[in-house]
Amino acid sequence: MQIILEVPDRLGKKLQQLGSRLPEDFDSHKSGTLSREESIELDRYLLLEHWVRSTKAHAYKYLQVTA
Repeated sequence: MQIILEVPDRLGKKLQQLGSRLPEDFDSHKSGTLSREESIELDRYLLLEHWVRSTKAHAYKYLQVTA
């Protein structure tokens, strides 16, 4: 089963840009070289990713119960 979330194009493009930078941002975060703005941006991305994963998990559970 696959659960697909549709997001506006603008948000999707922003998430894709952020996702492509994640590995280097994590390295910079670990070494303490992220600016305050970059750190906030990384935190927001991780929070949004958590929400998406949680939403998908709840949707999957709901679909299992109602099926």
